Amino acid sequence: MENIEQQLRAEIMAQLKRVTTLNAPNVYKLIQTESGYRNMENRIISMVAVEGLTPSACIPHIENELCL
Repeated sequence: MENIEQQLRAEIMAQLKRVTTLNAPNVYKLIQTESGYRNMENRIISMVAVEGLTPSACIPHIENELCL
């Protein structure tokens, strides 16, 4: 089980490293702090588990939610 969690966290990190002020400015702003990053990581993990989305698909959804 731990291996799957580590793989998921690694994939989330890879996807969040691709976030910029141009493609997801609100997400980018949040992940600049440790607590913001952890919050975003947990939010993505929940979306992956509940909605079956990939980590990369979660980011635009979260960005849209943050714009509301």
